[in-house]
Amino acid sequence: PMPRSKPHPALPQEIPFGMIIIPGQPASALPLQKTNITGQVTGPLASISITQAFTNPLTQPVELEYLFPLPHKAAILDFELRIASRVIRGDLRETEQARQDYEYALSHGQQAALLEERRPNLFAVRLANVRPAESILAVIRYQETLSYRDGEYELVIPMGITPKSTS
Repeated sequence: PMPRSKPHPALPQEIPFGMIIIPGQPASALPLQKTNITGQVTGPLASISITQAFTNPLTQPVELEYLFPLPHKAAILDFELRIASRVIRGDLRETEQARQDYEYALSHGQQAALLEERRPNLFAVRLANVRPAESILAVIRYQETLSYRDGEYELVIPMGITPKSTS
């Protein structure tokens, strides 16, 4: 299972699919340059790949968070980040060990990433020490079982997430 973390106090109220922010500064979103969605549907199973491109416009290395929602029944198959010429791929570890490894890399000026579930169906990837002007390419691959209603399957690609009201 993906690590679950405490709710992030500074998350924006509405999160478009694929948003990169500076942690603790929700108005700091980096501009999205491109989104590409491909998929294959075989009966009730959909395999989806979403690729998004960004650039760090800042003048110094910075820690960033890449936020993305997934459908409720989705399972992440693969996650990859390309920062400049480096490729960071997902690797499952115990929650505390993964956090310790990330914090060590962050504090020692090394580049690293940490994928965590922020709240149900909202994931965040923390990126340590992204250098100025570096390009960032995020690739998420997931599968989900589609809903079947009135003789048809329904496929929904979440392009944003808003908090649920409690009224």
